[in-house]
Amino acid sequence: MKPFNLPVSFAVSALAALITSSPAVGQATMDGTAGLQPASSDDGSGGREPAAAWHLPFEGRIAITSGAKSTATKPPKQYDASVDLSCGDNPLGAQVEQLMDTAWDKDAQGKKLDQAVEHYRTSKQRAIAQSKDTADYIVPFRGNGPSSEAGDVILGEQVKIKSRASSEYARQRHVDEVHLRITSDVIQISMGLGMLDAANSRPMIDAGMASLKEMVGDEQAERTLSMLTQWSQTVRIPEAVFTQPVWDVSSKRAKIQQIVAEAVKVDPVLDDITKRVHKYNQHSKLQRASSHIIQSTLGVASLTPDFIGPAAKAALVAYVMSTGGPEQCKLLKELYLDKRFDSRWKCLNEQAHLAVENYEVGLLTHNVVLLAGTESLVEHMAGRSTVKKVFGRSVVTSGIAQTGTSL
Repeated sequence: MKPFNLPVSFAVSALAALITSSPAVGQATMDGTAGLQPASSDDGSGGREPAAAWHLPFEGRIAITSGAKSTATKPPKQYDASVDLSCGDNPLGAQVEQLMDTAWDKDAQGKKLDQAVEHYRTSKQRAIAQSKDTADYIVPFRGNGPSSEAGDVILGEQVKIKSRASSEYARQRHVDEVHLRITSDVIQISMGLGMLDAANSRPMIDAGMASLKEMVGDEQAERTLSMLTQWSQTVRIPEAVFTQPVWDVSSKRAKIQQIVAEAVKVDPVLDDITKRVHKYNQHSKLQRASSHIIQSTLGVASLTPDFIGPAAKAALVAYVMSTGGPEQCKLLKELYLDKRFDSRWKCLNEQAHLAVENYEVGLLTHNVVLLAGTESLVEHMAGRSTVKKVFGRSVVTSGIAQTGTSL
């Protein structure tokens, strides 16, 4: 037993030093995210940055303006039938966010998912989750449950809401589905408003309105139609825009990829998810080496007889839980974060396809409103600079300069 006395004392001392000196370990949270505070973060000036838009609605949102994050926490204004000049020069993007607010307030499934996320984020539930992880590390009572759950998540066959990670993923997936549907309906209405043939225009507008009314109600849908109608009357696009050559397949693909790449950089939800994943993979070399040494030493020491074995085992359990929990628990949480990232990325990718495909349709059919609407969507996603990079010019700002209209 003497050969183990030195390693055990060294390991315990190293463990104590690591816990007291390393923020990534000493501040580990009960859900295994290593000190992460997803609802807000310190910006270094003593203030708190609000959570990402549509990520944690009960703890504040972050406003998006021209592809940049701002710290506005006030709820969005209620829009009437007129164009609200306080929304900046992208009223369509602001209206999409307003519709998302309304749709989510009316969505019964969304409310259930909000409650689930809020429930699993409480201190009590986080303590229970950590206790279960500790018990499972000592006595693996979950059996093949974690691997089975991971398989369900990967294939998307079923998502059982039984943890913070699973509830946040289920909510994120539903948010992205609703957001994409609203965006599609607004673009559909814009296409109908810009068509010269009334026989084809009316059915297209009605189809978009019917879908929109299912989510936001008649009143808000009619307000949206009135806003888009008024907005369409102010948009004037130079005829030169319609003379550009038709895009080939490779150039269209490149435009979509460019929009998605720029949108990913400024999207607050993806930024939040990325920061949470970095809590797992961005460790210093000292931390990695210390983890290898401490866990190996305590693991070997826990096999010894008498009091040294149980003491080393207790120290090993304490160390593992202080770093965020067992590795299999961390991997499952990272898998949920990966699926959330994938869901949001797919939503942005679908919107980019929607914008580019319909922008080209607008060019070919001389649909002024559709051109302006799709450009506004890209600006809302990735910023005005991206519009000029992708499309070569901003048709909305060109129209404003030509007519002197201020949107």
